[in-house]
Amino acid sequence: MEQTTSFVRREGSAVGAVARLGLHVIVPLSCGSAVYLCFRPTGLGVFEWIRHAGLSDPVFALRAFAAPARSHLPGWFVYSLPDGLWCYAMTAASTLLWQDACDRSALRRLSAHLGLAAACGLELLQHTGALDGTADPMDVLLACVGAIAARGAIDETWFQHHRPAEAGRHRNSLSRRPQWRLAPDAVDRFDSGSNRLHDHGGRGRRKGAIR
Repeated sequence: MEQTTSFVRREGSAVGAVARLGLHVIVPLSCGSAVYLCFRPTGLGVFEWIRHAGLSDPVFALRAFAAPARSHLPGWFVYSLPDGLWCYAMTAASTLLWQDACDRSALRRLSAHLGLAAACGLELLQHTGALDGTADPMDVLLACVGAIAARGAIDETWFQHHRPAEAGRHRNSLSRRPQWRLAPDAVDRFDSGSNRLHDHGGRGRRKGAIR
């Protein structure tokens, strides 16, 4: 029975880890990539890679489908939101990777800043001309928002996930404490003594009544 329970617990933990990975990493990456492919100019290098990979037809079909919405979208949505979503995904991935580490671990603290450091580093390279692209303060702002949002979301998920386990360990520690119980003969002696005291008190009350 205990083996079955532990197996179910491990299976549930694995399913929860996959669900958190999909929600906090795969979904933001997919959304940011979709915005990038649908609305960014086709002169960028990524579209050249798409042509070499033979994926031009599905990508340009997707762009044609999303084209009517382009005129209604603000500039930050097209040019900066993908950076924020990718920073969210990178921060979430690094935090999930080290979420079982000690809260005060330097590695855990470092993991929370990897996504933001990468995003700011790319913007700095673009600003200096070492990397193609245009540096934009809005990119840095949304990258900061994405990193903070990912950190808050993952920490809340981690807290809810580990709270029952901590409660279970607390109950187990209480159950391992020594339990003080009276021996059977001591219980019998206590009961017999109580009965004698009760009988003595009753006789005393009856004598007082006769007087």
